[in-house]
Amino acid sequence: MKRNVKNVLAMQAELGECRTWLVAEQALWCVDILAPAIHRFDPHSGALETFPLQEDVGCSGVWLLDAQGKPQRKVADNPGEAAKSRFNDGRVDPWGNFWCGSL
Repeated sequence: MKRNVKNVLAMQAELGECRTWLVAEQALWCVDILAPAIHRFDPHSGALETFPLQEDVGCSGVWLLDAQGKPQRKVADNPGEAAKSRFNDGRVDPWGNFWCGSL
């Protein structure tokens, strides 16, 4: 079966991860860890919003952000030595608990 594939977003990321589709918004969210930013893509309009951050995503702690991606409150510090450790992936489970790992 032959399928046509179309690139709908030519976004270049240094280290892009954590793509998440939000059904309520009909939008795709992702992060760029090393060119620190949170991105929101609306495939219906083609609009890409970028929310720059001041440090690598996930490196110093877990933060609550506002709707514009600005840090509001730190809820957890990095458990390791900052020069050798950072938070990595995190997700919310079906019961609403946030789980994350560090490396």
